[in-house]
Amino acid sequence: MPREVGPERNHFGGEGGLVTVTHLGRTRYFWRCDYCNWQMGGKHFQNGKARIHLSGDASLRNGMIATVCHAAPDTVKKKFADLERQKRQHKQKRFAKRQRANELLKKAGDATPPQKQSKLLGYRTKVNAEEVDKAWGQAFFGLDIPAAKIDHELFREAINLTRRSKPK
Repeated sequence: MPREVGPERNHFGGEGGLVTVTHLGRTRYFWRCDYCNWQMGGKHFQNGKARIHLSGDASLRNGMIATVCHAAPDTVKKKFADLERQKRQHKQKRFAKRQRANELLKKAGDATPPQKQSKLLGYRTKVNAEEVDKAWGQAFFGLDIPAAKIDHELFREAINLTRRSKPK
């Protein structure tokens, strides 16, 4: 799935802003800033690096290699500096929430923190037997697995046990 395109891309030549240069049989790709002609290397657009560049604030770099744009208008600088600070604040909140959840689990005596998909376990009971059979049939057909494998008693037993199991 492609990454979400942010408002930063509009200041780097928009949708068609990828510049390709071929010299001596070697092709280079980069994105060029509309204000100062700074080149951000790579075929894929890097939203974070572009935000920091357009913010004009060198204190936001935090070890990232990006020169700041001094030619951008003040409104653009303010917009992207605020946007970068919001993104970082959101990231810190998510991290703190995850840390709190892990600490609560450790206090409760559970050594392993839950994975993201553990939230999906509650949905298993809402699927009926026909839907399960249809989904497995489509999977086998799509993967070119012989139908005789579906009728094997070990496979049927595994499906029946899965159907009867309850979420934790």
